[in-house]
Amino acid sequence: MDYISKDLAIEYITGASFRKGLTLRDRDAKFLELITHSVIDTIEHIPAADVVPVVHGEWEVMWQKEDPDTSIDCRCSVCKKVSRRPVGDFCKWCGARMDGE
Repeated sequence: MDYISKDLAIEYITGASFRKGLTLRDRDAKFLELITHSVIDTIEHIPAADVVPVVHGEWEVMWQKEDPDTSIDCRCSVCKKVSRRPVGDFCKWCGARMDGE
């Protein structure tokens, strides 16, 4: 699912780039204006999603036994908290996505 900015969507709809190349008669221009206001009103009434920016990090190996299948202590590159691996694709402390980007 993609999330967009309502303000940017409205700015695009009302901006010159959206209407670039359109040659309209007066009646068509009035209809387009009516539709534009209707779309803007619809966008403004859509409930906002509760989203936060994705924070990326990676596990920094702090300590590892000789057998790699046993415990490993790793530190989150974002919050610096230490966890035992495998702990998954996200830091349990700060929620950073551990994809190294």
